[in-house]
Amino acid sequence: APDGYDDIVVLVPDSAALETCWPLLGQDGVLNVFAGVARGTTANLDLADVARKNVHVVGTSGSAIADMRAVLEKSAS
Repeated sequence: APDGYDDIVVLVPDSAALETCWPLLGQDGVLNVFAGVARGTTANLDLADVARKNVHVVGTSGSAIADMRAVLEKSAS
């Protein structure tokens, strides 16, 4: 992938893994943080890539569906 990867899925809950993968994203790439990093975990990512390369980060909280519904209801109200 000389121009970077379209999609990268991080399956290790480690900020070093995120920092290693982030610059490997190509134009319009998506970094899926599937590992469920612990609350408070930080990583040094060049967020200018969001504008420069239109990359995205997605992930999940790992919460139960009922908890996510409760958050949506509170947000809506």
